[in-house]
Amino acid sequence: MTLQNIQLLYQEQLTKLYPISEIDSIFYLVAEKLLKLDKIHLKLAKDEALEEQQIQEFQKVLDGLKTSKPVQYILEEAWFYDLCLFVNEHVLIPRFETEELVQWILEISPKNEVKHILDIGTGSGCIPLALKYNLLQAKVFGMDVSEKALEVARKNGVKMGLKVEWILQDILKMDAWNKTTDLDIIVSNPPYIPLEEKNLMRSNVLDFEPHLALFVENNNPLIFYECITDFALKYLKKDGFLFFETNEFNAQRVKVMLEDRGFSKVVVRKDMSGKERMVLASR
Repeated sequence: MTLQNIQLLYQEQLTKLYPISEIDSIFYLVAEKLLKLDKIHLKLAKDEALEEQQIQEFQKVLDGLKTSKPVQYILEEAWFYDLCLFVNEHVLIPRFETEELVQWILEISPKNEVKHILDIGTGSGCIPLALKYNLLQAKVFGMDVSEKALEVARKNGVKMGLKVEWILQDILKMDAWNKTTDLDIIVSNPPYIPLEEKNLMRSNVLDFEPHLALFVENNNPLIFYECITDFALKYLKKDGFLFFETNEFNAQRVKVMLEDRGFSKVVVRKDMSGKERMVLASR
């Protein structure tokens, strides 16, 4: 069996779950991981016969994919801002939109002046690690309520050789912050999906990604934004920046909430798909 045969097998058996273009993207992620070749060399080797063990490895991944399990969890890795992160079911799979948020932060951050950064709801550690990688002089903190998530984040920090201070804390139950009182940047991609929208989620997300990081109660979908904003009013320095990732339906509501709480400079930014997904606030 050749690599091209495997690709056709993936297309045939996953067609009810994903469009062909997505199946091919998944296939190349799997092939790059299992064969340790980049996409160009994979295409050049598409007619070469695979060893039996390699065929079995491709089949094992395919069996997992047929259950709707995301390929990133099967391979236990996800790329984010040029970093190859370890991921499992205790953390969200990093999204392209979050990469855009990191890019925005780096665009407006004076590279040699940022001293303290806090990411709230850090998950895999993707945001603080990407920021630390690009702002090496900054002291970076990553906070999460889940010890299992922090285990993943710590593992990624060690893997990348990047020093981030990981903090186990529920921001909704936090009494005081004692690390530093002059945070330059606070960033968060908090839970924001109302529980009533569960039935609208794709099974590969709903059945496998951590609900703790996804959902909020129906009666107050902005609860984390409000709490983090109140925190920022206390601990963000005067010329500091507060960044949020939101869903497209909440961005304007988050903007109004920030203005009502005293932030005078609030900007909503669209992602590459033209959806309002990011908010920046400063005083």
